[in-house]
Parts: sequence; structure tokens; C-alpha cells
Amino acid sequence: MNILDLASKHGLSPKRFSSAKGGTFVSPCPKCGGTDRFQIWPEKGPHGEFWCRKGDFSGDAITWLKEIEGLSCPDAHSQLGIDCTSSTCPVLDKCKKGEGKSQRSEDRQRETPKQTVAGPDWAPCEADAPADLWRQQAQRLVDWAHERLLADEKSLAYLAARGLDRAAVETFKLGLIPDLPKVNYRPRASWGLPEQISERTQKPKRLWIAPGILIPYFDAVGVHRIRIRQWQGDPRYYWLPGSGNDVVVLNPSAQAHVVVESDLDGLLVVYKAGDLVGAVPLGTCSAKPKQTADDCLQKSLSILVALDADQAGANASKWWIDHFTQAERWPVPAGKDPGEYFQDHGGDIRAWVLAGLPPAFHVTKPVPAVPKAEEPAPQVPEPEKQPELLVKLTKTRAGHDIYLCTIHPAPQHVIDQAAAEDIPLFTAPEIARMRDCLPEMVDHVLSVKRVFPGAVVEEIINEKEREK
Repeated sequence: MNILDLASKHGLSPKRFSSAKGGTFVSPCPKCGGTDRFQIWPEKGPHGEFWCRKGDFSGDAITWLKEIEGLSCPDAHSQLGIDCTSSTCPVLDKCKKGEGKSQRSEDRQRETPKQTVAGPDWAPCEADAPADLWRQQAQRLVDWAHERLLADEKSLAYLAARGLDRAAVETFKLGLIPDLPKVNYRPRASWGLPEQISERTQKPKRLWIAPGILIPYFDAVGVHRIRIRQWQGDPRYYWLPGSGNDVVVLNPSAQAHVVVESDLDGLLVVYKAGDLVGAVPLGTCSAKPKQTADDCLQKSLSILVALDADQAGANASKWWIDHFTQAERWPVPAGKDPGEYFQDHGGDIRAWVLAGLPPAFHVTKPVPAVPKAEEPAPQVPEPEKQPELLVKLTKTRAGHDIYLCTIHPAPQHVIDQAAAEDIPLFTAPEIARMRDCLPEMVDHVLSVKRVFPGAVVEEIINEKEREK
């Protein structure tokens, strides 16, 4: 992976400009937004170099990963699979990737057992918001593209095959950008973007809006960003210039979240299992949450890291597991990502999500029937408030792990989950019946519950009572 690959993944679409220095590519600058002022030389150095002609942003692939994707220095080196050989880094003796450690550090390692030392602490940063004029134009584009999509059966069929039917399209305000020059090119000034002069034509450049499926993200003010899933070309997801750069949290009020790579995968997870989880589509597996997303994820009870089922996804998942104690790797059972799992393998997205969540998420309240509109609702006394259904892990007096369910008898899906984890499941009445039992009888009941998970303890007769 070199700097050209990183820029392409970020949606900059670098174009070859000349053969100088082994090949010069130009693209918009990811920091200042200037078009064609950002130059890339993929053949310089081990992983390429870049420079913005504005003069305040330059470096190599390590610089990119630290400045643009928010990685720490050791994580950036790990991403590229290289060791740090710097002899001037102020934290070299603490860095997990460093080789040129000081003599004091080496002496300390001889005196004490070798331990894995974490790199510098990572801290989330605040997101950049789009300009007001950009938001206004973006809202007009979203509304227009949404109507186009609702009238295009071919594009609706494509999304339905990926698990996003017409109702999902309307829920998420998805849109369609056709391949038409009058639509794809707009004056940059009309969107509040700085002027950019083409080095080839010496004329002002226009804002390019890629053809494909438009995916908007809204914040408390309005449209925060627009990404477009292109029909053709690379990168597959095009980031519309001027967009805000916050990391999306879909359904942020959920108590559990699934981390995925693509926007459409995030929408699919929320559409199929939004009563259980929210989703965090990163755009690239190396992206890290910013402040808003981090605040949300810190409160999450469970984080399923479902980055693509490949080596890059597996490597990137380690960061999430290291930084969030409630996170675990949870790739789809078949295919590379949730979209492939659903489309190519007929996968049940909700069942896959549910299988990765703790048992407490497996109990749902029944939904009361709604009376027909033409019939008056019957006047019935208001039912007593039922306690919230809950399954929790506890221990017997002898130290055995058991699940305790607050309703009796336990629902079948709760029984199945306990059986899958080989942990006996009891309800409160069953525990009460076991309270005065002899220890050997308790062990016997535990064995029966393991063999017959659905068995209900109605009565326990101790051996002494049987003799009477």
C-alpha cells in the first residue's frame, strides 16, 4: 500500500499529470480542498510522498495515516507493515514499533520481564462541519436525487437486491445521480467552494458530482455529508467535496453498535436490525471515530466489529478491540461484508447480529395488537406494568454459573441461547424451589438442566423426604 492507494481510498481520485519523478499524480487536497494543487509521487521513498502547493501539508504515507486518518505513530507503521527506525522520536523508548531504543531502555528490559507497551494514547478529534451555503445546495440535491430514484425502477431493483427496498430508500432519503453533464458539473462558487484553476486549460474547474446512488448523512443542522456509490470507477464511494468529515453513527440511541466499512452495509444493518443495534460505516477500514462517534460508542453495551472478512479487515479490527472493552470481532458467516452475505448467500442480517449480542438483547417485549380504524377500541382496564424482561448471569452458592430469567416459564429463544452457551437457565420460582435442597440435589438439577435445557423445575424431593 502506497500514498496513491491511500488517496484513492479517501475518494480523491488522483489523475496522472506527468512522468516526472517516476510519475506525478494530482488530486484535490484532503486538507485545504484545493483541486490539482495536491501532488502525489507514488515512486518516491518506500511508500510514496505528497505535497500540497499551498505549502503547509507534505510528507509520506506515515504522515497521511497520522494527519488524515488519525492513526497513532505505531499504528500507522503497523498499517504499512514497517518498523520505525527514527532515532529522534521523543517517545521512541515507549513505542511498540521502535527499534532504536536508548541504552537506558535496554538496561531496563534486562532487569524486568518483557512486557507489551502500548503506543501513545489515541484521542478522538472534533469533526469539520460544511459551510452553510454548501448545506443549502446539498439539501436541494438530496431532494432532487431522491425523487429521481423513486422513479427509477432499475436502481430501486439494485438496492432491493442489497436488502434496501423502497421503504428503506424513503427512510434514508437515498437518491440517484444520473450520468448527465448538466447534472454532474456545477459551478464551485455556487456551493461556497474556493475557486480552482485547471493547470491544463487554465480555466476555473467545476464541481464534479459523480453518477450513482447518493447517500446523505444528516446532523442536527442539516445535510452534513454526501457520499455517492458510483456505478463505475474507483474508489467505489465518492466523497462530495465540501462535505463534513464526521464518522457516521446510524441509530445513535441504540445500546449496541455494528462497525462496518461501506455506507450501504451500515444502512442494511440498521434497516434489518435497527431495533437491536446502530451502525458505524467507516468508509475505509483504517478510519477511526471522531468525538461524536466516540462519545456514543463509549456508552454502547456491545460493539460488533464487522469490518470486511479479509486480512485488512482483521488487522483493523484489532484497534477497535484494543480501544473498546465491549468490542469483539464479528465478521459475516459467508461473503466479505453484510451486503455480500445478504445478496449472494441469502443471509439473515438480523439473526447474524442477534447471535453476536449478549443474552440480554435476546428477550423482546410482545407488541400489542392495534385495533382496526373502523372499530372503536374496547374499553378495558389498564394492565399492570410488567417488569422489563431480563436475562442475567449469576452464580449458585457453590459457585456454578447460571442464567436467571425474570419471567416464568422462560421464552424458547432464551432457552436456546443458554443451551448454546452450555449454561443452565433458571427462573425465580425454580431458584426458590432449590433454596433448601441438599448440595447433591442441586448438582443433579444442574446436570438435568444442561441435558434438557427446556425442562421446568416443578418440584424437588430430597432423599430424606423420600424415605419418610
